Amino acid sequence: METVSGSGSSNFTFLGSCEYKDELYMISICNVFSLMELFLTLGRKCEEISPQNVILQYLAPHRKLYVTLNEDDDVRNMTHLHTCMILTIIDMRAVKKDQMGGRNVNMKSPSLERQISDAACTRRCTRSMSIIGTSLLR
Repeated sequence: METVSGSGSSNFTFLGSCEYKDELYMISICNVFSLMELFLTLGRKCEEISPQNVILQYLAPHRKLYVTLNEDDDVRNMTHLHTCMILTIIDMRAVKKDQMGGRNVNMKSPSLERQISDAACTRRCTRSMSIIGTSLLR
């Protein structure tokens, strides 16, 4: 889904599925969301999902690993990655902060393999977007 704002920039909306306590909550995620907007949207579905209670993570589709959302840039990177890979569904989970001990919260710097993979994704995304833009102009 694509919407165009008055300033001429494109906003993309993704379908988000967020697992919390054996429930699945479906939401719309706009590519310009902040982390707080993401929490507020999920909080409308389940009051327990708040920055005080849970940590939000998304499943990185190219690595099959969960990535913790700590700040607004993480949300932008999440939507950018899904745009690059031409995916419209973002798989997420909310994990209670007191249960994070055994979960994937690796905060190390990315490996060389991941940096190369991310660079390749950026090149593919740039190429795909220019192809899409060219075909739209025809």
